[in-house]
Amino acid sequence: MNKLKKIGLSIPILVVALLLASNALAEVKKATLIKEERKVVVTVNSAEAQFYFSHGYVLMTNNVSKAPVTELGGTNPNVESRFFCIGGICKYYLRQTMKTATTTLCSFPNPITTATTTLEAFDYQITTGTATATTIVLNASTGAYATSTATNIYATANSVASTALDTWSWSNNSASVDTGEISPNEHVLLSVEQTVVGGITYGGACQAIFRTMPR
Repeated sequence: MNKLKKIGLSIPILVVALLLASNALAEVKKATLIKEERKVVVTVNSAEAQFYFSHGYVLMTNNVSKAPVTELGGTNPNVESRFFCIGGICKYYLRQTMKTATTTLCSFPNPITTATTTLEAFDYQITTGTATATTIVLNASTGAYATSTATNIYATANSVASTALDTWSWSNNSASVDTGEISPNEHVLLSVEQTVVGGITYGGACQAIFRTMPR
């Protein structure tokens, strides 16, 4: 115990004075006083401190119980940030709606412009079809739109029938893919393989997860 100083104030006034002197007063939401003989228990925001009185002196315990830990979460679990870094490993979570009147349905630039990343996963969903049957490929290109120099990320193209809806997922643990490494100047493209005059208009969206490489 730490002996403070002898004062002649009543117990309630003394406790209020101690609270006023505390830097935590601005965060006080609830304080209750319980008089138990020569002990006063002060509860502030679920944290408890005990004061003892003896022969006109105030004795304060060094042991102050901690407030319970509040778990993360709540009524809104959404996290607005598009990337997280844990232990130096960063992941980027990107999403976009499908482009219209084009053969490049989605285009994701490498989120790190100065280093190679790994494409960890890619998904698309077509919610509104088109009258034209298509063959859809996932590839990487130095341009934001599909070109003849694009490199296939997924070895097998995906066929979508006329007016059909479609859901498709790619992950980097499949034996039929390349390394999934995306250079700093490359884009990940979801493209229609054949030439279509006026392009294709699907209703839908794409999403991609990029992971940084060790460096």
